[in-house]
Amino acid sequence: MSKVQEELEIDVAAVQERITNTADTLPQKRVARFPGRGAVRTAFWSIPVLLILCIAVILSVRASSGAGIQSSSANSGRSPTTSVVVLQMNTYGFLQTSVTLHRGEDLVLVSSSAEEHVLYNGIWSNGLPRIQREPGAPLVNDVILHENTVSIGPFNSVGMYHIISLLHKGMQLTVIVQ
Repeated sequence: MSKVQEELEIDVAAVQERITNTADTLPQKRVARFPGRGAVRTAFWSIPVLLILCIAVILSVRASSGAGIQSSSANSGRSPTTSVVVLQMNTYGFLQTSVTLHRGEDLVLVSSSAEEHVLYNGIWSNGLPRIQREPGAPLVNDVILHENTVSIGPFNSVGMYHIISLLHKGMQLTVIVQ
């Protein structure tokens, strides 16, 4: 073995030793672990339970205020024994762009996303939000949805109303009240 090869081997060994010693002195990073199947299953079951609890609270508040509960026909998000229509939201917006209610019904928006939505009465026009409250529309002003449920209403006047999210360009819901 030549003298140059011996020096290189000594240098390589010294570098490897320094790397090992340095790695031992660095703070250890914590590694996030994916939750087990039980945790995932719990998350899926928590949304319907939360929804049922929210509807029960809305009904109890309406009952205590003297408002009557009316039956309504089955619809995609309509509960058959209440005057509440439920609409799901995700990260990108409303799962339906329009929803039909009967006069006197409430609209319950359920957000299962960590993405925040800030809702107002209004429309998107030419890529810009126009905050405007149509006559007869319930007030929707700076309503924040972030993995929660919000009730809007009651919608007491027949007509067409619009709700937008200021944070998401083009995110608009049309509410048709019959």
